[in-house]
Amino acid sequence: MGRDRRLRPPLVAVPTALFLLVYLGCMAAAVRLLAGPVRLAAGVACAVVGLLLAGSGWAALVAAAVALLAGARGRPDPSARVRSRAPERRHNPEAGRSEPVDSGPASDVCGQSVTGP
Repeated sequence: MGRDRRLRPPLVAVPTALFLLVYLGCMAAAVRLLAGPVRLAAGVACAVVGLLLAGSGWAALVAAAVALLAGARGRPDPSARVRSRAPERRHNPEAGRSEPVDSGPASDVCGQSVTGP
């Protein structure tokens, strides 16, 4: 009987705990964003996923460490975003329609042109 209670291999336990951590974050976001009965359902689901994560044992500590490292890293610099290749549109009330706005060539994070030479 003691042999049946072996620890799960880390190749199963750690990814499962990481998945549960992501799912818990999604449910917490749903509780914050939704309203009415759907918010209540998301709250119940959040609590259930939290219990599942707590039941994963030592692997939950690994998932918590990954979450802390990711949180300590901070948010990326907004100026480093890649600009969209789609033309920006601005509404022109006199013409009664939206017109494309030429904002110059798009560039990637390194400043290189992504629309051509």
